[in-house]
Amino acid sequence: MTALDCTGLTQLTTVGRRWLAGCASLTALDCTGLTQLTWVGDCWLDRCTSLTALDCTGLTQLTRVGDYWLAGRTSLTALDCTWLTQLTGVGDHWLDGCTSLTALDCTWLTPLTAVGDDWLDGCTSLTELDCTGLTQLAAVGDDWLDGCTSLTALDCTWLTQLTAVGDD
Repeated sequence: MTALDCTGLTQLTTVGRRWLAGCASLTALDCTGLTQLTWVGDCWLDRCTSLTALDCTGLTQLTRVGDYWLAGRTSLTALDCTWLTQLTGVGDHWLDGCTSLTALDCTWLTPLTAVGDDWLDGCTSLTELDCTGLTQLAAVGDDWLDGCTSLTALDCTWLTQLTAVGDD
């Protein structure tokens, strides 16, 4: 399977663990029909190493995603977060090891309050991280931005609610 069209899944509200995990040949996923999806369990799209296009347009009700969301996406170069306006929490390893990811715009992630360990860990091509929307972010787990060797600057002035980074 190289492409998956989810436009017909308009009544889907939750998805358990490992949905689409290990789909190494999946290159494109259209989420425009997932307008009622509020929660996704661990390992959503984990090890989908060929994924280059992810249309998040329909994910307007998504509030929580478990561990390993989009971890290890070595082909993913960009993620449009403008439709993730209800997202309040993401588990460990969000975008961990996405070595081709060059920029992440968090402008629309205003409800996001917590992100688990290894967020953007090992994203060696990441040069831009826009934190202006992270005004409610209170906690980030261990190894945030660890190994982001191309990131030259980070404006943290918008992270006014951040009280904890890591467990130590």
